[in-house]
Amino acid sequence: MDNGAVLKKNLFIVIIFLIQITGFSFLLIFFQNHSLHFPFLVLLVFSASSLVLIRLELGLVLYVIEMILVLVFLAALRYPGFFLVNFIITFLCLGVITTLIKLHRQRHLNSLKLQVESVEEKVNLSNLDYFELVKINEALEKKIHRFTDLRKFSEDIIANLDLAELLNIISAKSLEIISKGDLALIYLFDGKNDVFNLASSYTLSSKIRIKAKTGDPCESWVFRQRTPLLINDVLRDFRFDSEEIFSYGRKFRSLISAPIISRDKLLGILRIDSAAADEFGVDDLRLLDIIAALSAIAVDNAFLFQKTEELAIQDSLTKFYLRREFLSLLEKRFKDKPQDGFALLMIDIDNFKKCNDTYGHITGDLVLKNISYIIKAHLGKNEYACRYGGEEFLIFLDGSSQQDLKDRSDAIRRNIESSEIKIRRNKVNVTVTVGAAFFPQDGLNIDSLIEISDARLYRGKRSGKNRVVYE
Repeated sequence: MDNGAVLKKNLFIVIIFLIQITGFSFLLIFFQNHSLHFPFLVLLVFSASSLVLIRLELGLVLYVIEMILVLVFLAALRYPGFFLVNFIITFLCLGVITTLIKLHRQRHLNSLKLQVESVEEKVNLSNLDYFELVKINEALEKKIHRFTDLRKFSEDIIANLDLAELLNIISAKSLEIISKGDLALIYLFDGKNDVFNLASSYTLSSKIRIKAKTGDPCESWVFRQRTPLLINDVLRDFRFDSEEIFSYGRKFRSLISAPIISRDKLLGILRIDSAAADEFGVDDLRLLDIIAALSAIAVDNAFLFQKTEELAIQDSLTKFYLRREFLSLLEKRFKDKPQDGFALLMIDIDNFKKCNDTYGHITGDLVLKNISYIIKAHLGKNEYACRYGGEEFLIFLDGSSQQDLKDRSDAIRRNIESSEIKIRRNKVNVTVTVGAAFFPQDGLNIDSLIEISDARLYRGKRSGKNRVVYE
């Protein structure tokens, strides 16, 4: 009960008290018949006891005051002693009885209040337990949903051996499973150049533009630590310089990133960015780490498959096509552009056996690699080469002008002649002889062009080497 209600109740009791004293005082004064006074006084006692029932503390005080005033008034009127004695006994008995009744009622009420409070406490505890169970149930449903997503994710990627397609699936599904962030990125580690190259990205907004194609300091941190990274706000994170990160051309506020590691080798990094701060939590980081771990096996398998395919069509030393794949590409070129001109160059290294005998086969391999680098530098779009034999190369040059093809052929020869390889403080120079055949001037099919270029090559060998033979 609030203070206002208590004050009103107390005021009400005082008003009743004053009315009773005033009323019975007038009654005793104006009615001189003493035989009527005793019933009136008993009625007064009963009426005054109601004050106790209304409120125990204040009612009891006023009841005692009222009875004392009545006793003083009766004594002043010189009532007989037996009358006063009976009044006092009645007054005391009724006061005690009324007080006991009120106390009993209060105890009962207090007991009921305690019971109600106990029930309310149990209800509150039950509600807390219920809400806790609801939260646990929601968390379990979320985990089950995520486990289902992870299972489907693993099924989608495990049998995919196309690296580009696989990375696109991983980036898209990662953003879908985490269901937070704006952009998913996959960087693959280039060990030769010690850099992270962007291999795949997936975004929910067409407005997001990715300018930098290499990793920023966040990728370097994950690479060094080999652990997942959570940044709640890059502007507040003491580990990174936000201005340096933003200089890479992409602004974000929070991110989660996890290394893709297979057989203790870091293959790449999976990362999700958000333009909002405090977007991700520890649970999101753990989930991304699981996705990265599942992805690592699939990515490693795709790398191995890609390498196997490359070995099946490429020479392991020069990285040129093998003869079968080269001829297949030539046949495709005939079908796609049957009328356009091109040249086939048969190249053979001069005195290669002598180089091997003098410096060893390791030096011979270095010579082959060096020549392959020079040839690659002269190849344009849709032009290719193959290692035709031990020290022989067959090159396809595309172009409509025969003179341009001749100039490019001689440029290859001259660059090889001017290049040097340092071996045990000795400078080794090699030369090549080139036989060139032109389509359609020298032949209309692949076999005849190869025969002509090979014949011109041996003609050049017999006539002094280190030259290009066109006719």
